[in-house]
Amino acid sequence: RLYRECARRADDVGLAPPMPVVQGWTPDDYRRCADRLPVRAWPSLVGVGSVCRRRVEGATGLVRIVETLDRA
Repeated sequence: RLYRECARRADDVGLAPPMPVVQGWTPDDYRRCADRLPVRAWPSLVGVGSVCRRRVEGATGLVRIVETLDRA
């Protein structure tokens, strides 16, 4: 909802749409977030939130999150 509102306000004043940022904890959380974002066409740059101080490996690690998002 907030992304849609920001995009509408940006359009109202002639700005580019905001960069989408996916959030979550598990890889599936990030995938579901990406599925729900009201983005017409994905830009070349997408933010991935909630990853600071996270392990690189493991079931909820950065590698698994990026691999999941890449497949999505």
